[in-house]
Amino acid sequence: MLRHYSAVKELQDRVATLEEGLMKATEDKNTAISQADKTQKKADLADRLVNGLSGENKRWGAAIEQFGVAEAKLVGDVLVASSFVSYAGGARSAAGHRVFHYCLLSSMAIP
Repeated sequence: MLRHYSAVKELQDRVATLEEGLMKATEDKNTAISQADKTQKKADLADRLVNGLSGENKRWGAAIEQFGVAEAKLVGDVLVASSFVSYAGGARSAAGHRVFHYCLLSSMAIP
């Protein structure tokens, strides 16, 4: 009978050891799942950021093209403005003001 008790005791000790191992493995699994979720959230945020920046790249590319066109027209715009100032500069201030507002601004569609 004593031999049976010692065998039961050994089995109970073995079961306790296995249960401890199971608890540790379960905790490790839960930790790994938690880390995987955090990593997935970070990857999703990074994906959103990259997609957002690709849209910005398109917008900036369009702006660069528009600036290139404006830069090409800059010399002509300065020439027109300076010639107008030299033309209207000799006139009285009221007449120059009227010419400036009615002629130049209306033709250039400047608000």
